[in-house]
Amino acid sequence: MPLYNSQDFTSVLRSVIPTGSKGPGSINDMAALFRVVVFGALREVALVHSSREGNAVMANRRKMWVYSPPRTQKPKLPGAIKAALEEKATDFVERVLKPKFIKPPPEKEFLNYVVDIYTKWYRNYFYFCAKYCSPAPNALSPYFEIKFARMEYVGLGARFNLSFMRHTGQWVEIYQGIPLDECLSAIEYDPWFQL
Repeated sequence: MPLYNSQDFTSVLRSVIPTGSKGPGSINDMAALFRVVVFGALREVALVHSSREGNAVMANRRKMWVYSPPRTQKPKLPGAIKAALEEKATDFVERVLKPKFIKPPPEKEFLNYVVDIYTKWYRNYFYFCAKYCSPAPNALSPYFEIKFARMEYVGLGARFNLSFMRHTGQWVEIYQGIPLDECLSAIEYDPWFQL
């Protein structure tokens, strides 16, 4: 609540300016100018203060309709491509990945080691997974699973996006729209997919 209102300012000005003056320097003109200057400054201070608090500004925002285009649907995976992918991936895991990454248990009995590599589907995603053994006495579970590669069907014939799992648990897509053979080659040689 302000200390003075516009009537108080007018009465203060009347006491200072002689009563008989008229024209551009009259009391009414000066009072109006004084009101504009003082209350305009106070209004600006109030707006700055309300924007710092945040609640007053949010209350003044108006809601409006915004166009939201429909989401594009992901392409359906044809059965023939799914069967060919499963066949090639299973052969790739048995022929390349298992000999490369499955080793005998390490000498130190507290280190985790890979005991199995397999594939599985979930929606439009095809995952390459590794099963680890955790022989430490304080392990939460004797085995755990890690998904290390993800292929997402994107259509365009038989093309896929290829992603790897970061240490934060987020998938990072590094190849887009590549054919199946290039995906398998990247999983074999790219350092992002090493176990």
